[in-house]
Amino acid sequence: MHISHHYIKPILFIGVGALLVLIAIFMIGKSHILSSSSVEIIDSTTQSKQNEIQKTSETQIVVEVAGEVEKPGVYSLPQGSRVQDALLLSGKILSTADSESIEKTINKAAKLTDGQKIYIPKKGEHTQSVLSISSTTKLININSGSQTELESLPGVGAATAVKIIAGRPYQNVNELTSKKIIGVNLYEKIKDLISLY
Repeated sequence: MHISHHYIKPILFIGVGALLVLIAIFMIGKSHILSSSSVEIIDSTTQSKQNEIQKTSETQIVVEVAGEVEKPGVYSLPQGSRVQDALLLSGKILSTADSESIEKTINKAAKLTDGQKIYIPKKGEHTQSVLSISSTTKLININSGSQTELESLPGVGAATAVKIIAGRPYQNVNELTSKKIIGVNLYEKIKDLISLY
C-alpha cells in the first residue's frame, strides 16, 4: 500500500508524540512508586525505633543504693533483677558497714521494684538513733516483732499484723506501703514507732 508523502509527516508527529506521552507516564509512575516506598521505609524505621525505646523503658527499673558501699548512686537494671545485682553494681560493701544488721535485714535474693532504695547502714548507726528515741518510746521491730507486739501499734489489728509478718523481710520501713501491706494513713500513724532492727 502506497502512502502519500503528504501523510508521512503527520503520522510521524503523532507517533513521536504518543511515544513521548507514554515515556512521561512511565517516568511519573516510577517516581510515584519510589517516593511511596521511601515513605514506607522511613515510617517503618521510625516505628521500629519507637517500639524499641518503649520496650527498653518497660523492661528497665531504676533503684538507688546508698550508705556504706563503694559507689552509691542510682542504677538502671533489667526488670526481674535481684537486690544482689544492685549491690554488685554499687561495688563492694565497705568495712565500715554493719554486717550483722545487713545479714538480718537485707534479703539479697529479693526481686527489686522500680524506685526502690537499698540502704547499707554504718556500724553503730542504728544503735545511736535508737538510743535517742528509746528513752521515751520502745520501737517495734517489723522484721522480728511478734504478732502481739505488732498489734500494740495504733490502728494495727490481727489481720494487718499477719500481713506485716508475711511481707518480711523489709529493707526500709517505707516498704510497708510500697509492698501494699498497709495504707499511707496508717503508715503515718506508726512510722515513728517502728524499726528494722
